[in-house]
Amino acid sequence: NFDKSKISVNETSDSYKASLDLNLTGKFNSLKEFKNLKIEALEDVIKNIEKLSFSTTANNKIDVEFDKKGNLLNTSVKGKADIANLELDLLQSAYPNVLDDKNRKFKNGKFKVEFDKSNVFINGIIFNQNDTLDFKINSDLNKKTSKINIISDINFVNWQKVFKPEYIKGSSKLYIQLNTSKDQYYFDTRIDIKKSLINFTPINFNKLLNDDGQILVKGEVKKNTSVLEKVTINAGKNNIELFDLNFDENFSLTSLNSITVNTDKSNFKITSSKKSNINHIEITGKRLDAKYIIDSLTSSKPSTVVSKKFNGTISANLDTVDTGTNDDIRDFNLTGTILKGQFTKLDATGVFSNKEKITIKIS
Repeated sequence: NFDKSKISVNETSDSYKASLDLNLTGKFNSLKEFKNLKIEALEDVIKNIEKLSFSTTANNKIDVEFDKKGNLLNTSVKGKADIANLELDLLQSAYPNVLDDKNRKFKNGKFKVEFDKSNVFINGIIFNQNDTLDFKINSDLNKKTSKINIISDINFVNWQKVFKPEYIKGSSKLYIQLNTSKDQYYFDTRIDIKKSLINFTPINFNKLLNDDGQILVKGEVKKNTSVLEKVTINAGKNNIELFDLNFDENFSLTSLNSITVNTDKSNFKITSSKKSNINHIEITGKRLDAKYIIDSLTSSKPSTVVSKKFNGTISANLDTVDTGTNDDIRDFNLTGTILKGQFTKLDATGVFSNKEKITIKIS
């Protein structure tokens, strides 16, 4: 409904000025019509949408100026809109490692939008089953960058492709700062995990429901790679720090700087360095639960933890190693070679609790 819209044209001594006040009230139901608008700044977003509907009240002002020969001299675009009852379904194929039918459909969205020729500002809230996303977006259309702040209450049941149910259950509150530039995303995230139940067996990280705890994550996501610059996890006696972890497009590890783990049953540090231009991983500490790592590196199936792009050498010196059997290994020492994410050579020695020595070789 454009009933309150108006247009005016004025002539000066050397130019024509036109002003359009476009006031819109109504409901939008057709994604096809929205795509036909050909708004360049939104095309990358629209292509990932399956369904879109909302009601709106918008006030927009467009000013243009031409010289007497018809050449465009100046333009000005400014507007604001209130959007309500927004329903949005994303294409699962757009983010196959994240989306499924439980989390790709949003409803009851309510937003305020302000924009001009170079900037767009959005402030709103939207719901996804048991999730709530409250966010602010400030986009620079000339630089094609955006700053996004999100506060979200999420239920892990809705995000099982990201948060595996065998490791984490319950809910959490997320505070996210996100800067985007073309295909790059820089993020700084704080996660309150008090309402989360965590049992991360690879490092014996256990946290009970209603115990205080938080996760801090800072990093970058590109088209085919992801980097976690820093991750810290604090919950009770659990303290974990990770620095400069690099992942491939399947989110499998390709390289790292260091990992330090202190939990009830694990106490170790992993560091990375270059030796004669070859990647080298060193593991030291009092205790390491190695079941998950051993299964991944020795399995005939492709590893989901270590990328096929990971090549290098590895050494370990640990007081105690939990192998998943009834007997731990003491005084464990290991050297080995990893090619395409799997051991191709390994020499390891240790002592069982009955003082029986053990030797492991892969060649």
